[in-house]
Amino acid sequence: GPKGAAALAASFPKLSKLAKLNLSTNELGSDGGVSLSTELSNVFHLNSLNLRETGLGDDGAIALAAALERMTSVTSLQLGNNKIGARGGLALCNVLPRISTLSCLGL
Repeated sequence: GPKGAAALAASFPKLSKLAKLNLSTNELGSDGGVSLSTELSNVFHLNSLNLRETGLGDDGAIALAAALERMTSVTSLQLGNNKIGARGGLALCNVLPRISTLSCLGL
């Protein structure tokens, strides 16, 4: 849940070499998505991020979009089944074309 996501996010500065993160089907919710996203750019070598079915919603997607601006190694991003609406979708649509390393996207 959101508290677990916040605790995990606090460890990200120490996980700078992490390459893959799969949190699919964990109910992070919008608050958990925001917590994760604020620290996610500290994981410099992350190339695969799976957040399918985590309940990100619009707020989590907007926070993730801001983090993705600073993440230069992401090649795979999975975000399906997250109840992302127009606001979150627009934020992602604005950033995704600028991620030159992205080769696999699941929505």
